[in-house]
Amino acid sequence: MLFDFQETTIESEKERNFYFKFFAGYYFNELVPGIESRIQDFCKILNSPLNRINDAGTEIELSPVTTHVTFDFHEYLINKGADRGELADILIVDEDKSLCIAIEVKWLEDWNFEKDILANNKRIKTLEKTNRFKHVYQCLLIKESKHEHGKKKVNAAGSNYAKLSGQEEISVIVITWEDLLKNLEEPVVEKFFSNYMKSTKSTFRKELMSSGK
Repeated sequence: MLFDFQETTIESEKERNFYFKFFAGYYFNELVPGIESRIQDFCKILNSPLNRINDAGTEIELSPVTTHVTFDFHEYLINKGADRGELADILIVDEDKSLCIAIEVKWLEDWNFEKDILANNKRIKTLEKTNRFKHVYQCLLIKESKHEHGKKKVNAAGSNYAKLSGQEEISVIVITWEDLLKNLEEPVVEKFFSNYMKSTKSTFRKELMSSGK
């Protein structure tokens, strides 16, 4: 099963495993009841002024009927001359509303302005040039603790948060895993991700190694 989490469960700590299970297995899965309310909750999070850096454009509205979600999307799929770099870990498209959202996901890793924001932004610009979408949004999904730590260290040398805030031409919506996990209606899923959120790389490996003795 996807959402069984015991101390002895064999589970990957990789961020791809985490966001695949969350978004494909539950949150954006139209086969799981409640997709309409989950989409509405997601839009509320995206539209919160507290989550928008350098103003990320107009209010976002997604339809559960016309929204499509894909993973590990690369620029070369829409631009033959592009490099092999990834444009988005998660790409959300609502063509009826002429908008898309490119999400960079971080789980246990720290985010980096040059790699995760600036490089991705250059690839995301390709989506705008296709004239397929009127609104293209760049989004960063991280843990709340990482976000708060970054804001507190804004005056430190090399601060990623300071670099992002200082780039007025780059608008980014920063959301946290904790925001997404607040309104989970399925107890099994809520329990799984609550336990998952408490884990670190060391605890994942310690538990697996100790259970194999």
